[in-house]
Amino acid sequence: MPLNIKFFFTLAITVIAVLIYFSGSGKGSAGPDWWWTLGRHDRVRQMLFRPDGSARRYMKISALSLFAIVLLILWVFVPTI
Repeated sequence: MPLNIKFFFTLAITVIAVLIYFSGSGKGSAGPDWWWTLGRHDRVRQMLFRPDGSARRYMKISALSLFAIVLLILWVFVPTI
């Protein structure tokens, strides 16, 4: 049975989700400012992290939900290659 592209996407998203789940939400979770396009003024950074760099309250839950939705769309709507 050959491994298809869905398997690799599922594996990658699962690894990222596990890393997010076990990452600390303390100060400095946002990483250095140069990771973000506009530094501390980046809109995505402001949605996910507080100004001091700590994760917002529901950031992990929303990220894991987003990954679950992406996997659902991948497995339901994308044909097997």
